Amino acid sequence: MSSSISRSCTLDDTTRATLPCESLLRLSHELRTPMNAIIGFTQLLERRVAFALDPVERRWLTVIQQAGQLAISVLDEHLAASQPKCSRLERGPLMLSELIDACVSMVSELAAQRGIEIEADVSADPRVPVANVTRLRQVLLNLLSNAVKYNRDGGHVLVRARAPDPDTLVIEVSDEGLGMTSAQLDALFQPFNRLGREHSGIEGSGIGLVIAKELAEKMGGSLCAHSRAGPGSIFTLTLPASA
Repeated sequence: MSSSISRSCTLDDTTRATLPCESLLRLSHELRTPMNAIIGFTQLLERRVAFALDPVERRWLTVIQQAGQLAISVLDEHLAASQPKCSRLERGPLMLSELIDACVSMVSELAAQRGIEIEADVSADPRVPVANVTRLRQVLLNLLSNAVKYNRDGGHVLVRARAPDPDTLVIEVSDEGLGMTSAQLDALFQPFNRLGREHSGIEGSGIGLVIAKELAEKMGGSLCAHSRAGPGSIFTLTLPASA
């Protein structure tokens, strides 16, 4: 996609100041109770009616539990990261293929409803990423859900991992959606800016990519976008890696 336009920038202090921080403690308290209820009742259903469920329905229950647990983990880590002394995230090696498979499962039902195929090319992990597993899951989920939401019906999403050098891992998420103009790319990582898609009927807040980019940088990496109007977009997440 050599003719595509790309954007990669470091979040400045003004942008960071707009991220949701001041009310995180209250937000955590307000969201934790319903999330725990969702997880608890899902586990109860799994124990009491698992024998009556087919494999697909049991997988749905598992995905609900995983999503609820991820939401609570994200709340906890946002609280920790909001402290002034916590400018970076704890990192460690992790199994990329398993993480990507779990993220694909969480968006697979939404993709299936629109006939969108999701392909993951991570069969031979070239490197082991060094990252915070909860935050990397959050970034990948944001990229995958956007690739599905803004795709065309019957489209395709590709998640691909590659190692351009011994110390770097690159994860690309590409779609076949509308793509973005140069002006839209310039505003891509501005908080609450939905690039004119707020009237499209597609749900969103315009903050997910801003948070994803900040998380990538806190893990020692970066997040950028390559796109042009028409043939879709590619989001590239770059992370430090170990052999």
